[in-house]
Amino acid sequence: MRTELLVLLAASQFDERQDEEQAESAYRQILEETPHHSAALTALVEFLSRRQDWNGLVALYLEQADAVSEAEIERELLQKSCALLEDVIGDEQRAIELWQRVLDTDESARDAYKALERLYRKHEQWGELVVLLLNLAELPADAEYRVSVLIALAEVQHKALADRPAALDTLQRAVSLVDGADDSVVTHIEELLRDEGGDDETGFRLQVVETLKPIYESQEKWDDWTDTVEVEFRLAEDVADRIEILGRLASIQEEKQLDTQGALATWSR
Repeated sequence: MRTELLVLLAASQFDERQDEEQAESAYRQILEETPHHSAALTALVEFLSRRQDWNGLVALYLEQADAVSEAEIERELLQKSCALLEDVIGDEQRAIELWQRVLDTDESARDAYKALERLYRKHEQWGELVVLLLNLAELPADAEYRVSVLIALAEVQHKALADRPAALDTLQRAVSLVDGADDSVVTHIEELLRDEGGDDETGFRLQVVETLKPIYESQEKWDDWTDTVEVEFRLAEDVADRIEILGRLASIQEEKQLDTQGALATWSR
C-alpha cells in the first residue's frame, strides 16, 4: 500500500506540477523499498535519458543490479549498463569490468564472451583474451563451435603473442574434437610449418610434421604427405634417420601415388 501511494504521489508531482526533482526523489524512494519496481524504474530512466545523464543512468542500473536477487534481472541491468558505457559514454574499460560481472552471474553468457572478445582485441589485451577463449572452449557446445573457438585462440597465440608451441597445442586439441581434421585447422597448422623462427626451430617443426602426417594419411592427401615428409627429411641430421625417411617416402610414391619413377629417384638420393 505504501509503495502504491508513493507511485501516485510521484506521478501527481510530475503530471500536475511538472516538479521532476520531487518526482524523481519519490521514485528513488520507491526503488529503495521495492527494487526494480517497473513504474518507478521506467520513470527514472525517462528522466535521466531526457537530461542525457548517461552516467546517472548507469549508476541507476547498477544500483538496481546490486539490489535485485533474480540473476536474470541483474544480468539484464548489467547488459544495459555495458551498452551505455561502450556505445554512448565511451568508457570501454569499465564496460569490460561489467561484462566480466555478467559472466560471473552466468558463465555461459555468449553475448558477454562476444563483447569481451571484441573489446580485448580492440585494446590488445591478449592475455585476457587467451583466458577468455580458453574458458569459452570449455563450455558445452557442439564440436564445430568449439573448434572455431580453438582456431581463434590459436591465431592469438601465434600472431599476437608469437607463441607457436602454444598455438600448436591448441590446434592439436581442435584436431582431437572431430573425425578427420577440419580444413581450417589444417590450414593453420600448415601456416605454423611455413612460419620459421624460435629457439628450438628444428624440434618445433618436427612436431608440426608429426601432427600433419596422420591427418594427410587419413584424408589420403598423398601429395601433401610427401611434401611434409620432404620437410622431415631436410630436418633430419642422422644418416640412418634420413635413409629411413627416404624409404617411407619412396613406398608412398610407388604404392599410393603410383609414381614408380619418383620412387626410383627418391631411392637414388
